Amino acid sequence: MLLLLGAVLYGVYWIFGAAFGEEAAEVPATVLVEEGDTLANVADKLEDSGVVGSSTLFELGARVEGADTEIKPGEYRLERGVSA
Repeated sequence: MLLLLGAVLYGVYWIFGAAFGEEAAEVPATVLVEEGDTLANVADKLEDSGVVGSSTLFELGARVEGADTEIKPGEYRLERGVSA
């Protein structure tokens, strides 16, 4: 009986972790920045992969910092859940 209860609780934990991204936050994201990508493209890729919470805030921050013209193509492994 305890084994069954443990299995059920683990299943619930796993489902909620997958649904809310707790497990995904531990795995780095790979983001491919291609030649010709704009800041908006990169910001969307970062948001889609879970690296940043808001592509709009990331884009705004990059423009304020003057980094909007320094986009370098490449494959990047980044931690998920980084604040913009």
